[in-house]
Amino acid sequence: MIVQLGRLADIQIGYQVKGKITQQADGTHWLVQTSDVTPAGEVAWESLARFTPVRKDVDRYALTDDDILFLAKGTRRTTALIRNPRPHTLAVSTFFVLRVRDEAVVLPEYLAWYLQVGARDAVAALAHQGVTIPFVSKEALTDFPVILPDSATQRRITHLDALLCKERRLTTELLEQRSRLVNALAQRVLAGGGD
Repeated sequence: MIVQLGRLADIQIGYQVKGKITQQADGTHWLVQTSDVTPAGEVAWESLARFTPVRKDVDRYALTDDDILFLAKGTRRTTALIRNPRPHTLAVSTFFVLRVRDEAVVLPEYLAWYLQVGARDAVAALAHQGVTIPFVSKEALTDFPVILPDSATQRRITHLDALLCKERRLTTELLEQRSRLVNALAQRVLAGGGD
């Protein structure tokens, strides 16, 4: 079945920042910026800016578990599934925040996967060329067709994707450990400690 994205999720633009964000140790909110989301769709929670919003109506922008960030501005199309966000975390307006309406119809992790991987080329084609920066309009995203298999198939796809992500993370850790080992051995040889 094919369903328009706007029928599956509410779509809201992120928090509009006026000017430059200044880090504040005692800030009341956290802000996910474009640089905080990797191309693989992972949020670097430890690097979020802490700040106090000037506007008072920010609660409607607060991220919740299972929200999906869709990077709408710029040349990169990245999607991130939000898991266990800190309280009072907002995303900047370069993102659309998608909130699944009914998880019995579409799993948030499936929709995030579909936008990030399953329909990557079609999503890339959505971008309009702005005056200086390409962007995906809310209307284009709302009308975007989503291939929607049954819930069991969605779970299988997202399970396989989770295994792939785990393998990628473990492989990276293994390569880093191997690199440290080789460097330690090289330092030992240079110090005259062995061959």
